[in-house]
Amino acid sequence: MSDYLTHDHPAPTEEKPLQHLSIQVRHSEGGYSFYDGKGRKRGLVVGFQMVDIEVLPSGWTSRSFMLLGGSEHAMSFHVSTLARRNPKTAAKLVDFVNTNLDRLIHFGMLKDWPMVDAVLTEFAAHDRAKIAA
Repeated sequence: MSDYLTHDHPAPTEEKPLQHLSIQVRHSEGGYSFYDGKGRKRGLVVGFQMVDIEVLPSGWTSRSFMLLGGSEHAMSFHVSTLARRNPKTAAKLVDFVNTNLDRLIHFGMLKDWPMVDAVLTEFAAHDRAKIAA
């Protein structure tokens, strides 16, 4: 996988003061998931993950996250199926995510995954309408 965009939004709690909501736009090669054995499509994915980010005294940045935490800690949405990498389509998705970042952060913080999916479906519908035209 390669990232086209990573945005970290502070989301501190009393128990986790370093917590952030990380939103990534990335290209997935597809295949079978190591975690659940399900097939994944090749293409563009928008992922949401709760991470702890700490800047160490040495200047290095530490990012830690929970593996196998379920939808409470992470969720990914397949947005566009691509036979191969397409920087033009990826750039359009990055622009869409940046334009709708406030909405995605709001719903991501609430872990309202159906609403996140609805926002991302707007990109897919818009992209399909351009292809058909």
